Amino acid sequence: MANDKLHDLLIQLHEELGRAGNAGGESGAILKDLRRDIARMLEQPDGGPGAQRASLAENLRNAIGRFEASHPGMTSLMNRVCDALSDIGI
Repeated sequence: MANDKLHDLLIQLHEELGRAGNAGGESGAILKDLRRDIARMLEQPDGGPGAQRASLAENLRNAIGRFEASHPGMTSLMNRVCDALSDIGI
């Protein structure tokens, strides 16, 4: 992946989502989907197509509102990933 900062943040968030991924129902599905999307980005040297990165940014912004109260540390990391994506023009 071209941006080392983004890569490192994605790894951290992927691990954090794995720890929080025991939630059930819709919350658990959201976390699982985010984790899958991040794994796909990490597998590609360039982070994947721009549309894939934009989709992740949008999904993270939506998840932040949902998990802000229950997982403040995780949502802080989500914000940092969104900022890093923004820094590279996503």
